[in-house]
Amino acid sequence: MRKSYELEIAFLIIMALTGFYIAYSRLAVPSGSHPIGHTLGIIGTLLMLITETAYSLRKRTRLLNWAGPVHRWLSFHIVTGLVGPFLVLMHTAGEFRGLAGFTFFLTVLVTASGFIGRYLYARQHDGYARRLFQIWHTIHIPIGVTLFVSIAIHVFATIYFRVGLFQ
Repeated sequence: MRKSYELEIAFLIIMALTGFYIAYSRLAVPSGSHPIGHTLGIIGTLLMLITETAYSLRKRTRLLNWAGPVHRWLSFHIVTGLVGPFLVLMHTAGEFRGLAGFTFFLTVLVTASGFIGRYLYARQHDGYARRLFQIWHTIHIPIGVTLFVSIAIHVFATIYFRVGLFQ
């Protein structure tokens, strides 16, 4: 059995980002509309988008067969699936109101669902766990799609209303 280090790698990256955020909060008042806050949100969202699309493409098509085995893509999916939401959390600066709050709630839901899915995936040799994994999969994907629709609306509204942009 191969030992994977996804959680350890994600933890180290998150600890480094935490140090950055502490320094940022000493220099400015953290805010989702601050240029650093926007940057954190954009990078976090891009990581989450890459997490979903790249892994799904590698797993379900021949398009990325040249790019390595699926288990490495799953590891990448797990790391970016933890680091991306953490960046989005930093983007929120602790404010969870309105559409942005709902979007963050969906982010937490998808991330928590990913932990459950990874647990079930590792235990697919058990027939019961395999059945639960199939049920989980039919729930996880629509929640993820809902999250990205909510993100798109949030980004559109931010640009349309110029919330914090071009101050």
